[in-house]
Amino acid sequence: MPDQEHRAQVSAVEIARLAGVGRAAVSNWRRRHADFPRPVGGTESSPAFSLAEVEGWLRSQGKIVELPLRERVRGRIELLRDPAGSPAAPLVPALALLLLLQRDPAARQLPAPGDDLRVAAELPAALQEQAVRTLGTEGARLLRLPALLGSTQVELCRLLAELAEERGIAHTASELVGALGETAGRQGANVPAPLAGLLAELARAAGGGTGAYLDPACGNGALLLEAARRGATALHGQEADQDLAAVALLRLALDAPADRPVPLPFTVAAGDALRADAGPELRADAVLSRPPFNERNWGAEELGYDPRWEYGLPARAESELAWVQHALARVRAGGPAVLLLPGAVAARRSGRRIRAELLRRGALRAVAALPVGIAAPYAAALHIWVLRRPVPGEPPPVRVLLVDAGGGSASGSGALDGVLEAWTAFDGAADADPVEQPGRYRAVPIVDLLDDETDLTPARHLPQRPADAHRTLTEAQQQLDGLLDALTPLRGSLPGHRPGADDGSHRAAPTIAELIRAGAVELPPEGEPPQPGDVVVLLGAGGRVDVQEEPVGESAGGRAIAEATAPALLLRPDPTVLDPWFLAGFVEATVRSERAGGGTAVSSSFTAGAGSTTSSAALPAGSSSTLSAAASAATRRDVRRTRVPRLPLAEQASYARPFRQLAVFRRNLLEAADLGDRLTLGILSGLVDGSLAPEQ
Repeated sequence: MPDQEHRAQVSAVEIARLAGVGRAAVSNWRRRHADFPRPVGGTESSPAFSLAEVEGWLRSQGKIVELPLRERVRGRIELLRDPAGSPAAPLVPALALLLLLQRDPAARQLPAPGDDLRVAAELPAALQEQAVRTLGTEGARLLRLPALLGSTQVELCRLLAELAEERGIAHTASELVGALGETAGRQGANVPAPLAGLLAELARAAGGGTGAYLDPACGNGALLLEAARRGATALHGQEADQDLAAVALLRLALDAPADRPVPLPFTVAAGDALRADAGPELRADAVLSRPPFNERNWGAEELGYDPRWEYGLPARAESELAWVQHALARVRAGGPAVLLLPGAVAARRSGRRIRAELLRRGALRAVAALPVGIAAPYAAALHIWVLRRPVPGEPPPVRVLLVDAGGGSASGSGALDGVLEAWTAFDGAADADPVEQPGRYRAVPIVDLLDDETDLTPARHLPQRPADAHRTLTEAQQQLDGLLDALTPLRGSLPGHRPGADDGSHRAAPTIAELIRAGAVELPPEGEPPQPGDVVVLLGAGGRVDVQEEPVGESAGGRAIAEATAPALLLRPDPTVLDPWFLAGFVEATVRSERAGGGTAVSSSFTAGAGSTTSSAALPAGSSSTLSAAASAATRRDVRRTRVPRLPLAEQASYARPFRQLAVFRRNLLEAADLGDRLTLGILSGLVDGSLAPEQ
């Protein structure tokens, strides 16, 4: 057995991640259990432990079960992530190993169990040799493979080889990237396969055919993969994150037949395509891309006189329109460019002149609104723009296609199929032919859009069919009736109460800051996803506090976090010391009363007025980062000075029950108020625009 220093090692934070608990729980285990593994490295303040010994101890204590092989692989990749580096970095050697196993079956013995030091020294040379043979010298240089593997990397290679033997190499690569897609790289670097397939199909149908495809912000290569699967003869990509570019290159290589000759017909370069274009002379047959969104520092100052801005100089706030023009500059005349963009690009005032010029010259052919939640960022509306580089001498078209796939009853694959159906109908019709499906899509005369706003949001130009409007509002009214019915019994069963002892014990209780120092509460880093048992303070929801009881996305707390316009603050109590709902009740009382400008007296919540209790919720969506940061800092300070009495867990439960009842009551009340307001507006709008008529 190799020396301890060469084994895979984990920190206390990583142990907590393995077991699904807070760091305070790991500290308690070390103090209370004499058989907890001893440190094998690190420092006194930040010790490191043998991963094998820790996993063995956790299983013996029943704190984790034997994980599936796929989850063990994912866990090792998580352990390799460097907070200061690219999140995609651990995927590069992992995918390079799969490429080696695919192209050289004899190499499958290299990561087999044996001497870790030998594997750590020999495997990198084999990986590098295969990378040069398959990807060429430049491609291999992009990967930046290590000259010596670390202990955790060796363990990962062994598990990956086992998983590839069990599931197949192509499936393993796809599963690996898919499972880590949203966390490996910038937001939006991973486009879900169904949506990526639609973008590639639109580009093919719009004239790209089976030619050369370019993605100038290729992320992990999802769009280029879909183009390859539709017969593209050459692929070119560029990505600012070098490790993410390496992931894209390896995915393309793994998706290609193992007997394909070298050099392969694809290239991926590292670098920002706006500032340092890797192919300024390239004129692809089609461009596919999901560029970065909302970038202020995209190079507006240094690129002011760039020849790519044929349709107007993009404003500092219009990075997406810079990418649109870059795509048109890199596609051949008559070739399509299909981009996934935020919905705001269709309506922002700062971009109206460029939008108008794109329409006048016939470069913009279609805008399709997608259902919310179909891709990251999941709370934002996304649009597909279909563009074509004008052919010199050809008259510009007189209509543009607007599609609203997000406003109808269809969602998911049905909505995506509707976009392709609309494009097929539009592209096959003459300019003078009416192309329309009420409430779904319409070929709009370009002259009708060239006003002071040039707002291309599809819903603005597609009035609902009366039957659809009536059905949607009837369903909303039924949902509101259900919420009101749920509130009726709750109104009569609000938690009972009696006069307190007023012995001063609550006012003398320790603060959360003191509990954090004592290890009873952990304050996770901002942005970390909540775990079951976390107390969630929603900064954009009027001081509302929830307890995360299930995985995010299933519980009310998870939904609230996804919907919040400002960040959520997490508190992670040690369950052996504090009941989460007990803690949540005291936190919410403190935060909301302090925002109301009073103390903790009951009268402050009423005399201060309803508006003052929801100051953070009053911040409009898209408020400046300064305001958001101020709200976050203020709430963090409020939370830390919350006093929480020292009570046994059994007594805490007597408080936790009414605290939870009140949270459910308030949640339903707020949902009913919001739905009622939207229902009122919907009926008003329908009666005004004619899609609804009063009952006789």
